[in-house]
Amino acid sequence: MELHKPKPAGGWRGMAGGIAVVVGGVAIALAGEQAARALLWRHEVAEARVSLDRQAAEQLFLASESVALEGCEMRQLDRLSAIVDQKGPTPQLRRGVTLRVHAWNTSPWQAATASGAVAHMPPGVRQDYAQHFGMTETMGALNLQEFTLASDLGTLGAPEMLSDTARDRLASDIARLRGLDRLIATAARQMVGHLQGMGIHMQAQDAATLKREQAAPCLMPDA
Repeated sequence: MELHKPKPAGGWRGMAGGIAVVVGGVAIALAGEQAARALLWRHEVAEARVSLDRQAAEQLFLASESVALEGCEMRQLDRLSAIVDQKGPTPQLRRGVTLRVHAWNTSPWQAATASGAVAHMPPGVRQDYAQHFGMTETMGALNLQEFTLASDLGTLGAPEMLSDTARDRLASDIARLRGLDRLIATAARQMVGHLQGMGIHMQAQDAATLKREQAAPCLMPDA
């Protein structure tokens, strides 16, 4: 007795059409999910870039300030060096150098990296931000060294007779601080150029502050 397998309703052609409909529906669903995920990442990247650009604008001001104050800081250090070298008691001194301890913050970059937003940025944009915040970490380390050295100069203040040992130590600190300040100013110039190339602009209030600082007289430590 010959057995015949039942044919699918509508024949094999109808079955294939049904499968095509299912496959098409799955493909549409997947495409919709991918589009939704892409839209979500575009939103995440846009928010991350706002935060990164805001931080970079603040750092553009800090770097510009370092460049603008370099000449005054060098003249102050030259005067301190002359005071340390002279015989007799030191004069009454004010704050020795135009020292500003800056917060070279990289937390927005760390947050954007951890969230995955950085990985979804265009390669060129991602590279620009990575380079900038790498420079930011370097500036933070240099600024910390500057603060430590300048703090050692805090022993200068009231008139006093310096021992030869103290004189040699202070002269060494001043020489190291001079070299460090030059390095910071050089790195700051590179940062300013890089940020300007990225299209980052300083906030209006920061630009006004920088203009006032540039116009202010450079006070000597014994003025």
